[in-house]
Amino acid sequence: MIIPEFIRLLLYIAVAVLPVWIDFFTKSTDYSLRGLMMPILSSILTAATVTLARTKSANQPTEK
Repeated sequence: MIIPEFIRLLLYIAVAVLPVWIDFFTKSTDYSLRGLMMPILSSILTAATVTLARTKSANQPTEK
């Protein structure tokens, strides 16, 4: 099965981010805004890291 690159990127991000939220909901009892900020910030950091690792810069030359 062949899927578009954008879908592959979303799946990589989901694989990286979902364990953070699973861990949060199984172990945390703090559902206040402050308690939710750590998994949100961790998810944003992970999504940015995966995106940077899986994409190329527009200025980067392409290989033939």
